[in-house]
Amino acid sequence: MRGVLIVGGGIAGCTAADMLAQSHIPVYIVDKSKNIGGKAINYGCKATDTCLKCNMCLTQDIWQSVNDNRYIDIMTGADVLSCQGDKGDYRVMIRLDDGLEREINVAYIIVAIGFQPYDLKNKGFFGYGLYKNVLGGLDMEQLLKQRTPETLPFINPSIKKLAFLQCVGSRDVQDKAPYCSKVCCAYALRMGQTIHYYYPDIKITYFYMDIQEVGGVFSDYYDKLVKNGFRFVLSRPVMVEQADDGGLEVIHEDLAKASVVREKFDMVILSQGIRPADDIDYIADVFGLGYDANGFLKGIGRWSETGIYLAGAAKGPMNIADSMADARRVAMEIITDYRIAAVASGVM
Repeated sequence: MRGVLIVGGGIAGCTAADMLAQSHIPVYIVDKSKNIGGKAINYGCKATDTCLKCNMCLTQDIWQSVNDNRYIDIMTGADVLSCQGDKGDYRVMIRLDDGLEREINVAYIIVAIGFQPYDLKNKGFFGYGLYKNVLGGLDMEQLLKQRTPETLPFINPSIKKLAFLQCVGSRDVQDKAPYCSKVCCAYALRMGQTIHYYYPDIKITYFYMDIQEVGGVFSDYYDKLVKNGFRFVLSRPVMVEQADDGGLEVIHEDLAKASVVREKFDMVILSQGIRPADDIDYIADVFGLGYDANGFLKGIGRWSETGIYLAGAAKGPMNIADSMADARRVAMEIITDYRIAAVASGVM
């Protein structure tokens, strides 16, 4: 049986691989990183004394399941060099991590290359990389993974006021990203609750354009957040500067008063958005894929006819749960195709 090539070993790629392998379909995963897991493997659970539905628990078993499954052949530190053929008979050349080349023959291909976080250094006026207490959303994810039941590793007694700046690298026409990244509001709201759980005296403010209602997070938590002293300021800050005392000043417009305000904080977290993967042009060229209006991948022709599928954030911003659901849908389409072919050939 010719199997399935999956390009990308993140949450979407591994979810599809796991489901296909459970149906005894051979799977080849190619990922340019040294390990499977993509970005999600570095994210931290945001639960307090209750689950905040960050979906990290959904990923806990998937990595081990993929690594242990005998139907899955994992090639990390590897790159796709070329792809020839048609649905049912693709010949794909892979360059392995030792420099050797390997050709695999597969029936289907799933492109699940994920995304790249917005490069916060493009917004130099927010002080990322310049001031130590200006952090990005990805920094926070990695720090939350290091927390203990007693402490957060990035909080010290000097931090009394903390600000989240939303939509950094998203919903910005001038920065060629007019779209919503669909994850920033949700993770920022959850992070704020996690910080408040450990340090309830810290005053937390969100500067936002409008809070996106993705997955019901805002409506679920808003009343609780306001009751706990969280502020929501409808304003898009223009700059973060260092104050004379070493703190930070967020410069933003007070819309009600039509004036510019400088407000002091001890820490600023930039809720960075999602951008197309850094190798998207190369992958699009190898597999003959197109782009949507925002620069993410889209197929050319019907997937069921070409045998080349897209899964997860390769085709647009998605959170963990949506990426996994999308990958399962793609895997199920391929499994169904295999079963139809087996019946037609008299195998079943």
